[in-house]
Amino acid sequence: MFPSSRYFTGVTIIAEAINEANHSPRLTSQARNIIMNVYHYFRHQDERESEIDVELRTASATGISARSLHRIKRQHQCGEIKSPPSRTRIASVMGSVDDFDKDCIRREVLSFYERGELPTVDTLLERVTQVVAELTFGEEYTSEDGASLRDELTISRPSPSPSLVSHTSVSANDSSPSTNFKISSNRKRKESAKDKDIDNSLNALSDYFAKKDQLENLLLPWAS
Repeated sequence: MFPSSRYFTGVTIIAEAINEANHSPRLTSQARNIIMNVYHYFRHQDERESEIDVELRTASATGISARSLHRIKRQHQCGEIKSPPSRTRIASVMGSVDDFDKDCIRREVLSFYERGELPTVDTLLERVTQVVAELTFGEEYTSEDGASLRDELTISRPSPSPSLVSHTSVSANDSSPSTNFKISSNRKRKESAKDKDIDNSLNALSDYFAKKDQLENLLLPWAS
């Protein structure tokens, strides 16, 4: 015995409901009234035509699903055809985190798996707070502590040595392109060597500072 047409209609409605969940049309009240006018036109065009065929023709002509048409018909019968509420986009928690901070968070999460632990927001926050306290202040970290430490690190960065300044003045007076290139390359290497230790320290501290407050919102205030 073959399934009835009602069975196939039910299967079609279920399939359309799944597709509609991912591609739900946004129909205003004006568009819904137009759809009902199209439905009434097909309905009065042939009174002997089945309701299913009329609905399928209406859905095909208006470009909506049969399930959407059923919902609009119910609203029309109740006299409550209204525009749907506007969708509000919820801001992502990670929206203000840049690629460096995301990489820091990934490395900290990876460390949980390396220790055979399951990372959660609470345990990650506790871990970051503990490590920052051990590295810096020996107590719970606050945003004021981060601001003061950041200022100290910035002030403690050494200025270029007099030899580098003299190299710069020589390069400005020397008209030879090859000499300018050599002096510029030497200056960059010396600046890189002098700043290497400080940059490594800043990066190591940033691995932990980048997550405190934003893990109540997953990020420190100064990193946003």
